[in-house]
Amino acid sequence: MPLVSVVMSVYNDGKYVKDAIESILAQTFTDFEFVIVDDGCTDNTRDIIAGYHDARIRLIVNEHNLGLAPSLNKAIRLSGAQYIARQDADDISLPDRLSREVDYLESHPDVALVGSAAIVIAHDGERRGVWPAIAEDLDLKWSLLFLNPFIHSSIMVRRSVVEEAGYYTARPEIAQAFVEDYELWSRVNRISRSANFAQPLLKFRQNPTSASVRTRPEHLRQRDHIAQENLCWVWGMRELEDGTWMRLRRFLLHPPGEDLDLDCGEVRPTVSLLESLHAAFCVKYEVPRKLAGLHRRRTYWQWARHAWALALRQNGRRSLRCRLALLAAGMRLLGSAGRLSAS
Repeated sequence: MPLVSVVMSVYNDGKYVKDAIESILAQTFTDFEFVIVDDGCTDNTRDIIAGYHDARIRLIVNEHNLGLAPSLNKAIRLSGAQYIARQDADDISLPDRLSREVDYLESHPDVALVGSAAIVIAHDGERRGVWPAIAEDLDLKWSLLFLNPFIHSSIMVRRSVVEEAGYYTARPEIAQAFVEDYELWSRVNRISRSANFAQPLLKFRQNPTSASVRTRPEHLRQRDHIAQENLCWVWGMRELEDGTWMRLRRFLLHPPGEDLDLDCGEVRPTVSLLESLHAAFCVKYEVPRKLAGLHRRRTYWQWARHAWALALRQNGRRSLRCRLALLAAGMRLLGSAGRLSAS
């Protein structure tokens, strides 16, 4: 039995799938099987896959299109390796990706999931930049409360932890919005540790015809829904009070330079919510006191800088009172960070 099962679901990906397949077959690490699910393709994708005569490739054909999450669950259940690596049909793994991820998981038995930063490429393969990655477990757990800090096609995960967490969700609203990975990694991180390589191990293609782009409004709505579920889990609530998520989202996730109407009365309660959330987060994950203090101080600094950026960007959409409230919030957070530093 191979050590790694690389799983990939394809649906009418004939334009890019050749590069994806060859990037896996060219890996410096060779102890793997490549499980590819043809999810009801109607183009030439299956013919391209059939053209490879490599014993490591296992082709599974769905009679009907099932969708990404069910196809990945099928591939995982039919595979047999200790580690599961993801590969998307329009992305390209760099040659040492599998080797480095296997080495990391072998040397860090407490870590269940590892991913990486990525080189961003356009649909034609032209380099556009680098998608950075959050590296440390505690920062990843905190980020998961609001957003997905993992690039799906870059990850390798222990099979045993995927089984314990319950595989990709069967909830159709999550799967159809292509946020199944965010939902699964949120559950995985409640029971284990994670990491990201700061160095890119993948070329991530920004494809204007990808499923997540086509379904973007619903994708964002379901992403927000998962974030709210994560916050409920940390706070021990069945559901958030009215307006809580919108307050946090409007303050924390909004780019400073974009238009945003903020009521000056929102600012202080929102900062209090964030302080409460961070305290509950550290309790929920049983973060050691010293580490919790360091993380809180760093996080408060980030919030303070963000509040000042919101206050000072001249986009004409925030009142003077609102800007003054944001400046005051930044000073309050800065003072709290300073007291934490001195304690």
